[in-house]
Amino acid sequence: MYKTGLGLFVVILLIFSFSAGGAVWAGGSQEDSLTAARTLIESKEYNEALLILIEVLKKHPERMDDVQILLTEIRKDKEYYNDKYEELLNVYGGDEVEAAYPIIKELEDLDPNPNEATRISLVLARETAGFVFNNKRWVGIMETASGQIAGGEYAAAVQTYETGFDLSRDIFNDGGYGNIVVNDVFSRADEMSSLSEEFISLFPKLSEESSAVSASFTGRKLEDYISNTAAIMPDLQRAAEIRELLKDIADYFIVQENLIRTASGEDKQIHYLIYMDRLINGRTTVDEPEGISGAVELFWNGIYNGIADSSVQFAEELFNKAAGLYEDGNYSGAESAFAAFTIAARSGINALRFGTEYLESDSQFQRDGLYLSDKQKLESNLYYLEQCSTVAEVFKTIIEKRQVIASLSAQIDALDPAESDYYTVQKFLKDRISTENSEISGLAELWSNRLGEVQNTAGDETIKNKTVAAVNLPVREFSSMAGSLLDTEIFLVSEVAELRLAGYEKAYLAAETLVTESSDLISGVPADDAQASAAANGDAENTVDFQALYRYPDKALEQLQKVKNTVNRLLTDISGVDTAIIAERAEIRNSSEVAAASDHSDDLKSRSSALLARSDSLITKAREQIFTAEKLRQEGERRLEDSRTLTQRAQFAAAKERLEQAAAKFDDSLSYLENPVLRNYRDVEIPRLYSEIQVAENNLVVKQVREYLTQAKSSYSQGAFPVAQSILIKAQSRWADTNVETNPEVEYWLTLTQTALSVTSGRVIASTDPLYVEMNQYLNQARDDFQKAKAAYDSGRTSDADTYFAGAEQSLLYVQQFFPFNEDARVLNLKINQYRDPKQFEEVFGNDFRTARSLISSNPQKAYIDLRDLAAIYPNYPGLKAAITEAEYAAGIKVRPPDPQKLARSTELYKLAYDIVSRNVRSEFNVALSYLDEAISLNPNNNDAIRLKDRISTDVGGTASAVMSSADQQLYNEAVSEFTAGNYLKALIIVENLLKNPDNQRNPKLIDLKERIERTR
Repeated sequence: MYKTGLGLFVVILLIFSFSAGGAVWAGGSQEDSLTAARTLIESKEYNEALLILIEVLKKHPERMDDVQILLTEIRKDKEYYNDKYEELLNVYGGDEVEAAYPIIKELEDLDPNPNEATRISLVLARETAGFVFNNKRWVGIMETASGQIAGGEYAAAVQTYETGFDLSRDIFNDGGYGNIVVNDVFSRADEMSSLSEEFISLFPKLSEESSAVSASFTGRKLEDYISNTAAIMPDLQRAAEIRELLKDIADYFIVQENLIRTASGEDKQIHYLIYMDRLINGRTTVDEPEGISGAVELFWNGIYNGIADSSVQFAEELFNKAAGLYEDGNYSGAESAFAAFTIAARSGINALRFGTEYLESDSQFQRDGLYLSDKQKLESNLYYLEQCSTVAEVFKTIIEKRQVIASLSAQIDALDPAESDYYTVQKFLKDRISTENSEISGLAELWSNRLGEVQNTAGDETIKNKTVAAVNLPVREFSSMAGSLLDTEIFLVSEVAELRLAGYEKAYLAAETLVTESSDLISGVPADDAQASAAANGDAENTVDFQALYRYPDKALEQLQKVKNTVNRLLTDISGVDTAIIAERAEIRNSSEVAAASDHSDDLKSRSSALLARSDSLITKAREQIFTAEKLRQEGERRLEDSRTLTQRAQFAAAKERLEQAAAKFDDSLSYLENPVLRNYRDVEIPRLYSEIQVAENNLVVKQVREYLTQAKSSYSQGAFPVAQSILIKAQSRWADTNVETNPEVEYWLTLTQTALSVTSGRVIASTDPLYVEMNQYLNQARDDFQKAKAAYDSGRTSDADTYFAGAEQSLLYVQQFFPFNEDARVLNLKINQYRDPKQFEEVFGNDFRTARSLISSNPQKAYIDLRDLAAIYPNYPGLKAAITEAEYAAGIKVRPPDPQKLARSTELYKLAYDIVSRNVRSEFNVALSYLDEAISLNPNNNDAIRLKDRISTDVGGTASAVMSSADQQLYNEAVSEFTAGNYLKALIIVENLLKNPDNQRNPKLIDLKERIERTR
């Protein structure tokens, strides 16, 4: 066993020979040496272990077994190493060279410290096989990570890239570049690994923060959006820094690779450094971003671009909302919305500035061609938000200016010329408008220049257009406000002018009203209520559309003088408005509003001038009326004086005529100028004088009427009915001179006389009758024929007698055609009948008498005539005279002797009347007169009643009243006009209303007009 062990030891010793430079174990105990050898074997430090084991065998051969065990382990490892080395030689000579690289790596692991020859051979083999192996592995890593990037798995892609951090590292390490270089490179590689791990840990946090930003944007929750954006920015900043640091490391690797090759004079690439660069930057043959920086970049860009876009969109929405609220006139809402926009814009601007700064700081970013386009968009949006922010800031001024303009307009609306500080306020408003106009013009110019700058700024065309539109808002608004201020100033000028003109218009209208009133006062105005009531004095159903008109030219003249002064001042004031308008600049002066005010001024001036001319005309007319009224009043006074004189001379008719003329003159005067004093004088003095005339005349009338009655009764009693009638008619007419009511006594005897005349009318043909001569010829002819007939009859010439009788009858028939009751014709007819047949005549006469007597009760007039005709034949015929007397009573030809009862009643009535007179109850004198009239009718010979009646009639003074009040006289004149025009109903209504006034009920003119109207109906 020993030999065997020794031989094996020798073999192993030969196989694992090592250089003289190896370490030699120098001592220690046996156990310590064996333990140290075992430790070295475990560490694959086989050479050092063999040296210890040899030393142990030399000193302690008895420990061969222990050493053998350890040598066997070394042998097994070396045998495996040799087998692998042989496998390497076989693989290296084949087609799959890259398969040798793992074997080489395993050999290096099996023996980290081979001999120099082995080491050199392994290095050479590793370089060739390692390139192929690492490159193939690198391609796989790049493809896998590229797919993960395309799927948005950015953290997973970085993790995949991390698996390639050892590509060709060992080869680089063995490249002999010196510890300083290698350590520096490996330090950067460690930093690269650390940054990659930091990104992987940052990835979920950024993803979560990005989701929060998106959610707050989707919900348009501004506060959440601002806070979430602020929260993500530090992490987004760190992600950008990670990418930048990684790209800096990649740049280092490329620079270092170039330096090493330059320093060594080698042309071959240092693959480890190339791989590290590609793992960071990606493959140069791929257009899409790759590598760790590409994954970071795409992840970062996705989050950042979302924030940038949403920030711009959010701010833009708020800006548009604010602008819309402003357009709608909701200034408070607009200010709030602009404030919200400012907050959102500030956040957006910070985000955009961060992006542009990131792009500018990343010089390597230009590599992929995205730099210019992305930066241009970011810068355009940044410029857009910055300009919008400036616009939002100025909109506070715009709103303030709008409110100022609105306030100015409101103050202009509130201008009141009646206020004492009106002109001060007007000047203040004018100055304010000028100041605001200057400020707004300056702002308009400033923003117009800014708009020009924006329009000339390069950048994204779409965003530029939005920027231009935003900046154009203040330009438009300031321009609009400039126009509004001009409108406001025009409004102020026109409003002030119109306010002044409105005041002048009121003054004009007041003056015009006075002129109209004055014109009405001159033309005539309705009487006041009391006068109208007194004039109409009727109910609503029986009134006509008429009122007494009174004229007041004296009042009109006073008013018109004031009007002239007012209008002259008014014309001066209106000219002041014209002067103020002319002083304005052309754009204000020529505006439609101010031009309208100017037209109003011209119109008012024209109307005022016309009103002045009208006033002058009315003044002339008023003066003429006053003059005419005074002239008529004086004429009335003269006629009134004449009436007094004529009354004193008992020339009552002339006095009444002058009195009526005086009343007419006064009425005419009042029709030109209402004078309450004159009207009262006329309405009191005229009736008083008329009453005085009436009393004086009535005394004479009563006396004369009594004389006429005495004469008429005497003639009546003598049967001289025509004479009696003539006297009674005179009495009736004379009575009417002072009385309206007829005299019952006169009427009574006139009725009797007229009745008698109606009975006797036609019985005798008066010499005044037109047919008197012709009728007398026929009567004479009839008489002559009757005499001839009698002679012929007495001579026995019956035939001749009949001829003459027939001729006489023919003549009588002709007379009776015109005068059927002619006494001569009727009696001659009876005589002819009596002579021709006496026997038959007696029978006929008796029948005619009985018939006539029977008519006394039903037709007393015919009975009386027939009986008188029969009495001419047989005056003493039995009962004939009594029948005639009864017929005379029945026909009213004679008055029956009063019976005792009527005499007693007549006396009783007299006493009643006397009692009233003795008590001097003048209000009942009319009742007393009615008693006396009835007493006289019952007993025409009641002289006491006659005398008392005359006494009362004298005391009453006559009831007729020919003078009406001035107002009633005007209505009477209107009634006459209506009657003349054929408007009978209107005329009757006026008359009836006038007659309701007790003072008018005995007015002959009024009563006569009513009778004339009623006769037309």
